[in-house]
Amino acid sequence: MFSIVFKIVQSCYSQLTDLWRIEKKLPKAVKVQLVHTLIHSRLDCGNALLIGLTLKDLHRLQKIQNCATPFVYGAREWRGVTKLRQELGFLPVKSRITFKICLLTYKCLKGLTPSYL
Repeated sequence: MFSIVFKIVQSCYSQLTDLWRIEKKLPKAVKVQLVHTLIHSRLDCGNALLIGLTLKDLHRLQKIQNCATPFVYGAREWRGVTKLRQELGFLPVKSRITFKICLLTYKCLKGLTPSYL
């Protein structure tokens, strides 16, 4: 499990580093879209594998989201990240994993998924 989390963390930090280089040139709406596209898509990938993560691994993934939140606001200080994350409507990583699994289960039960599920 550690190798999966390590690859996600490494990939996301690489993307965040690149995003911070251009953050002054982008409006807030574009920054939010970039975070969803480049960061949250990686955090959400393979949620079924992430359902039983240890607290240490969950904390590593949460730190990525906490680093992405100030990017959207252009804030260099890391205080108040939880409040900023809530304003953006970003669920904490543990809640995102649970939500995605529950959503997939609901869609399977209602027949809203492809036949292979």
